[in-house]
Amino acid sequence: MKDLVRIRECPNEPCQDIAERITDYLANGGLFNPELADHVAVRDLLIECRAALASAALPWQDIETAPKDGKRIILFRKGHVVCGRWNDDRYARNPRPYWSHDQERTFGTRDARDAAPSRWMPLPAPPSAMENGSADLADAHSNSYEEGER
Repeated sequence: MKDLVRIRECPNEPCQDIAERITDYLANGGLFNPELADHVAVRDLLIECRAALASAALPWQDIETAPKDGKRIILFRKGHVVCGRWNDDRYARNPRPYWSHDQERTFGTRDARDAAPSRWMPLPAPPSAMENGSADLADAHSNSYEEGER
């Protein structure tokens, strides 16, 4: 059971030794071992393994393949990683679409246009409410909002 618990400790990081841990689990009896036969834990383990493998397999992609629908993505520009999106500039008198990013307010639109990103990758999925502490985040946010109104 210790191996199963150890696996569950790294759901947000790509686990290098997932195959080894699953092999150990199965070698020790897996589902047929009464100590390890927690089906919910096994299901959660497999879901986490799938997520870890998927996130580890996300390579940087050429910017030409990036979505231009306004969806936020991770961009690589000028040797830095930023969060950004395609800005179609539709409200400008003479629209000049460009890659907007989270540092644009600091460095300006000219910098964003002059140093277009070369690579991109999708944002990771946000934490689920099922993860430890995540449900508490929503409660903390709503509680702080209510306290501010008093």
